[in-house]
Amino acid sequence: MNLKTTVKTTAKYLFYILTAVQVILGLIWVINNFTHVYMWPETVEYLDISKNFVIDEYTGLFYPILVKFLYYIPLYILQFLMAVVSAYLLLRKGIKLERINAIFGCAYIVSFPVLLQFHFSIRPESLRLSVVLLAITFLTYKKRSIKRYIIVALLFAVLIVSSKAFQEPGSRGRIQRTFWSQAFMRVCTEYYSQSFVAWDDRTLDTYEIEEALEIIKKTDNMMYEIGPTMDTKWGFEAANESYKFMTKKCFSMRTKDVCLNIGSDLGQSIILPFGFLTELNGNARAQTGRNYEAFVSRRGSLDGFYWYYGVWSLVAILVAGIIVALIDAKNFKFKNPSFELLAAEVIQWLYKTLTTGDAIDYSKYLVVVVGWIVLSIHVLDMGTNSNNE
Repeated sequence: MNLKTTVKTTAKYLFYILTAVQVILGLIWVINNFTHVYMWPETVEYLDISKNFVIDEYTGLFYPILVKFLYYIPLYILQFLMAVVSAYLLLRKGIKLERINAIFGCAYIVSFPVLLQFHFSIRPESLRLSVVLLAITFLTYKKRSIKRYIIVALLFAVLIVSSKAFQEPGSRGRIQRTFWSQAFMRVCTEYYSQSFVAWDDRTLDTYEIEEALEIIKKTDNMMYEIGPTMDTKWGFEAANESYKFMTKKCFSMRTKDVCLNIGSDLGQSIILPFGFLTELNGNARAQTGRNYEAFVSRRGSLDGFYWYYGVWSLVAILVAGIIVALIDAKNFKFKNPSFELLAAEVIQWLYKTLTTGDAIDYSKYLVVVVGWIVLSIHVLDMGTNSNNE
């Protein structure tokens, strides 16, 4: 057995062993959490919506229906099954891995802690992720065609239109959803109190500087406190003019700081879940701590180890794949890349980062997380299955 074969065999079985350990840890976590509902703020909101079906422009129509009729164990089961099916089909039919690697890859993706966390939460992120993966598989299965892209686009349009038909803007106490309201949150959140004297007359007539200093201590109050107050007091159109003025003013006054802040968030979010490791020094703006506390809320003895194991095992898989590719670079072929998955990652990355000034929340970047996992598995699969001369 030559060096290349030894390295390839070692890398392949390393992946199998890492996956098996993660699945066991994930099973323990599921057993401990299966009959429990962690009350995220989003969970409380969806429970309320399921009773009165009052939804705003930030909320979809269909998940509250599922919460109403499937709460909560049936919904857990549905989300988990969808996660398994979508991950397997993406790997097997989308990027066309060998069956055994598709099975282990599916097991690894589904049991990855920061993903499994939301498969067993009453929040829409899990099903949204599964739908995205199924759509990507549909687009890439066998041979791509323009018809499939049209079908997916039409289904997406129907989903948006049907939800908008039931949405009441501002009905759930959030800032109106416009280009300038999102830009306002993105650009001004860090500097709202620091630049307060430069804001427009409407804002200065709404808050005193002392109030602004207190409110902005919690960054999501831009969405839940400042925005709704402005919208209610001045009306949507006038408030939107204020958001436009403040965004432009802040950017002109603090161009370098704003760009650095946005650039930092873009950099931190695109490297999730590896970004968790850079957060250990406490310098990154992130809500990982809050999400981690939710993950270990049942106080299982292995929960903390499992969470970090997921990150480090993925590092090991990616490094193993790169090593295998490098030692047999002449024969390595990266076949069947999913450009659609890459596009979905980029869209989520840019949209989620550029429409809020909140600290990075990994629950909003699950497609990005899956993208890194799929890339790592795909590189390892291509390397270990390349032919030697």
